[in-house]
Amino acid sequence: MFTFSFGSALAAISPSAKATLLEAEKLALTRAEGNFDAVYASLENTYNNIGVHADGYEITDEAWATVKTDAWKAYKKVITDITDNFDHDPTATTAAGMVDEVYVSGGDSILTATFIQSWLYTNCLLDAARSQMAIDKQELIDRIDAVDFSLYSKTTPSTGDTYYELAVKRAEALKDVVKGYDETDEVAYQNVMMVKSAMDGLNAAIYAWTPALTIGTTGIESGLYKINNGTGYATELKTIEEEATADLDAEVVAAKVKAVVKENYVNYLKGTTADKDLAEAYLTVYYWLADQGVITTAGDVESVTVAPDFTTAVGQVEELNAYAAKYKAEKNANGELVRDAATIDKIVKTATTDIYAKAENSGYTDGARTLYVLGTAKTAIEDATVETTDANLVFAKEVAKVAAEDAREDALENYYPKEQEAVNAAYDKYIAAVEAATVESKIPALSTVTYSSVLTKTQVNTLYTSGKLATAYDTLYDADADKGALELYLDYKNAGLTARDAAYIVSATLDTDLQKYLGEKGARTADEVKALAEEAKSVVDALPTVGGIAAAKAAVEEAIKAIPATVTVADKDAVENAWNLAKDYADMTNASGADYTAQIAATDISNRATLATKIDKLHSAMALDLAKKSAAAGKTDKAALNAVQDEIDAFNDLHDAEEMFENGTEYTDTTVSKALEDIRAAELKAVISAINVLPVNITDADKAAVENARKLYDAFVKEYTDYDAPGYNAAAQVTNFRELALAEAALGLNYDAEENAKAYVQDLKIAARSVKTSKGVKVTINADVQELLDNGYTVEYKFYRSTKSNKNFGTAKVIKTENTYLNTSGTKGTRYYYKAKLVVKNAAGEVVATTPLTQCLYATRTF
Repeated sequence: MFTFSFGSALAAISPSAKATLLEAEKLALTRAEGNFDAVYASLENTYNNIGVHADGYEITDEAWATVKTDAWKAYKKVITDITDNFDHDPTATTAAGMVDEVYVSGGDSILTATFIQSWLYTNCLLDAARSQMAIDKQELIDRIDAVDFSLYSKTTPSTGDTYYELAVKRAEALKDVVKGYDETDEVAYQNVMMVKSAMDGLNAAIYAWTPALTIGTTGIESGLYKINNGTGYATELKTIEEEATADLDAEVVAAKVKAVVKENYVNYLKGTTADKDLAEAYLTVYYWLADQGVITTAGDVESVTVAPDFTTAVGQVEELNAYAAKYKAEKNANGELVRDAATIDKIVKTATTDIYAKAENSGYTDGARTLYVLGTAKTAIEDATVETTDANLVFAKEVAKVAAEDAREDALENYYPKEQEAVNAAYDKYIAAVEAATVESKIPALSTVTYSSVLTKTQVNTLYTSGKLATAYDTLYDADADKGALELYLDYKNAGLTARDAAYIVSATLDTDLQKYLGEKGARTADEVKALAEEAKSVVDALPTVGGIAAAKAAVEEAIKAIPATVTVADKDAVENAWNLAKDYADMTNASGADYTAQIAATDISNRATLATKIDKLHSAMALDLAKKSAAAGKTDKAALNAVQDEIDAFNDLHDAEEMFENGTEYTDTTVSKALEDIRAAELKAVISAINVLPVNITDADKAAVENARKLYDAFVKEYTDYDAPGYNAAAQVTNFRELALAEAALGLNYDAEENAKAYVQDLKIAARSVKTSKGVKVTINADVQELLDNGYTVEYKFYRSTKSNKNFGTAKVIKTENTYLNTSGTKGTRYYYKAKLVVKNAAGEVVATTPLTQCLYATRTF
């Protein structure tokens, strides 16, 4: 039996024994690792099953593989803990002997495959099962996504959705059920197995999750749907493709029926006692019933003289349409529509058919629904309230616009200013289409943005060297023949100097710098290129000198030397400074490579390898620091958790292209984000609970409760709605918001204009975007302020700049009424961060609201 102490026992043994013991530990780990890999290569079936129910839950090799790294770390710690706590001077004098002394007890060794298998089952099986469950959940979701909905009928079984629409909704509901299974809940494994079993007949499973409708499984799988009324198949349905063919046939049938109706109508009006109103109503009713397929045989058409009172039926439908229009237009306290127009239109269409069929006495029935009369139709319209608000549409639009702006920013990097106009026009057109959408389904996909004929920077540069402009370009720069004007100007500047003189200008980047200059100036014709000959001398003037390059190299070398031998988190600024200087030097010397890491490695910086090592050590130190902070953060301390999450995000941002960890691994521990998600869920529950306690019939006595619910709702939406995370709409998660809005309407709690403006600004998403131009860095603030402008307010933009992403922004650089700012001054090579405050003023010029600087997402560019 092993003896453990509370502290390490290594310090108590002799140095020689200690060294031998540590060597024994290495041998033990080597032996253990081999057995560990062998176990993973052939996991026994016993250890692939968690018995949470009768059939067990099988764990695949794929799931085991996901926990292998953490399992090895934990198992390795078992071995090293024994070493650390070994408080007995062993008699063995060799490392191999000590392995047997320390790690073997009673003839059994913790290093064997048998022990490892048992240890994995005891310590890691649940983690593997949870990983397996995540794999199974995704498999189920993928299978649901692959369903061929064209097999479903578009026949309407009731007053609401068609079979096709029901199937789509049921599939989404089934996905939500699967997504909702918690990997930490062992009982959930049973649910996943149940769903997997149901997936054997996927179409049947989609219907099975809505028990109100029973469909024959055989019919579903073959694409022929039959409604089972409990005693047998009452109705056969067609697939969407079959229905399309049937629709064409139905139009021909309807035309024949309507021809007979029209003939009867004309003949009736020829009579001396004809009732014109009745005739018009007769025509309206029969035309409708023919179009709906209720009357399909000309022989079933009665003459006008024996027709029932169709005038009453037509009057009821007119009344129903007016009633529907009124309720479709009803809004809540926020000015949002309370009801879904499409749902109401379906009710009106179905009710019209029912009312006309009853009046016609055709014996029209549909066993799958109760026929409408005017009263029941009105009740259905009243009850057709939407589950969520129009805020969902607003949110979807903002998500689309943010995605478009991000795509625009990335795209503009590849184009010169002249071509950027066309790119911007394409994105502006897309955003206008997004704004015009009246429903989410009408929001166009980002992939519809096209500008394929626009020349990229690379394509423009090619024009100068191998296209129609090559001859004109050669007059400025000609690498193969006589020197161009700029090369002669360079010779003039270097006259009397040797390549060793500090003032000697180095021309390594002249060709590429000239192409960039002409591209940014918009020279796209030979004449435009030639016209820039004199002005283009500034390209030569801006080239680095031998002395400048030497100084830049020396600065890099000194910066690298200034980094301590042992790199800690506190040395981040020093490492980052050396990295930035090395990037600048790589640019100055035109170093080649796929990214800056490769470009720096290609330079002649003598200690560039040291820099790479220091960056790796800083990365490890920062990752370890984050791991400690994540573990130490209280799981209910929201402020502390957010602070750690901000550090994690900032660390991961350093892995972007052109950042010093561009080739490193991001921090992936989800401990903090999971704790924050739990807090968010609790706050959401509090909002929903506050609304749920509101009574159905609101009185003035409920005002405080309504205002409290609104306060909680607004705070939740402000904090958690995120347009940069598509689908993360906090407002939509408050599923009972409609009750709050209607309660506010009952009390007349409509905020005054200035309060509305303040509330609007609080929830406003503000993001800075930047692009390099020939004159500097153009910063644009994206924020939807049109509603404020429409209500008579003016908006001022206070622009700020800092060399840090989250501090030292100081006072505003400029205040403008436009949302753009051109930064023309700064230190070359310095990365600047840009933000802005929005100041809202009323007609009298008084400040109504000001956004905090933290509300704006920064833009960043190297000057």
